[in-house]
Amino acid sequence: MADRKPRRRRRVEQEPLIDTDHPEDKALLKAAREYAEVRDERMALTKTEIEKRTLLLYMMHARGESVYEHGDLRIEIAINEKVRVKIDDEDGDEDGDD
Repeated sequence: MADRKPRRRRRVEQEPLIDTDHPEDKALLKAAREYAEVRDERMALTKTEIEKRTLLLYMMHARGESVYEHGDLRIEIAINEKVRVKIDDEDGDEDGDD
């Protein structure tokens, strides 16, 4: 007898079961769309932030400085090439970005 290959069974599409579809939840759909919109805005801002940080890093290297201070502004370049910008507010609070 010759070796026979096992036969593959054809898959039969099963009809959807009754009541297994999720009903449209307008509040859920709205929340998902709002989230996606904010996420997309954040991603675009992240790209812009990286471009600005890279430019600042380049400019600091061109000056040959790792720290720059002027008035209420302080720019630091860390050993790991992270840029830190601190600006003192009128209230004495600081904004810091890494």
